[in-house]
Amino acid sequence: MLEQESQLLEGIIEAIQDPIIIKDRKMNILRCNPAGYKLIEEIESMKNVSGKRILNDEISEKAAKAGIVKKSEKPMKSNGFYFQKIATPIMNNKREVTHIVEQFKDITEIIEKETELDVYFSSSLDLLCIASTEGRFLRLNPQWEEVLGYTTEELKDREILEFIHTDDILSTYEAIKNLTENQEVI
Repeated sequence: MLEQESQLLEGIIEAIQDPIIIKDRKMNILRCNPAGYKLIEEIESMKNVSGKRILNDEISEKAAKAGIVKKSEKPMKSNGFYFQKIATPIMNNKREVTHIVEQFKDITEIIEKETELDVYFSSSLDLLCIASTEGRFLRLNPQWEEVLGYTTEELKDREILEFIHTDDILSTYEAIKNLTENQEVI
């Protein structure tokens, strides 16, 4: 039975498409899936400008120390792809971290879409914004500064309804409500 479970676990690790690296508590690599080995080979051959290794253990060490899953804030780039590192601590029955499983999630498409949105936002002459369903500005393009005279930072987290003409408040509120309920808004 134990051998079958071990084979099943090995099969799962091998089948995962994202690079997976399993480390001990001292951050020594114990096991990788094929995508993990490939990523390590690519990264080992690269250095960034300062000479510091791109693949570091900072996120994994934080996850081990805190005993919770940690994610890298900045993506790492390898061979034209962007990855986010997710470090998951594995604990024994005494709740002590014994191993770290590192997963490198391909976020290339997300980065490309964010870049595309950045270009669209920064080049449009129209007032563009992204708002929460609570009606607060989350992101605004520079045109808001030129038209209203407020900086985008001053407007961020403010309520949209503060800037809507009184005749349009009810219809704007209804549109926000419809968006919250996943209904189409025209």
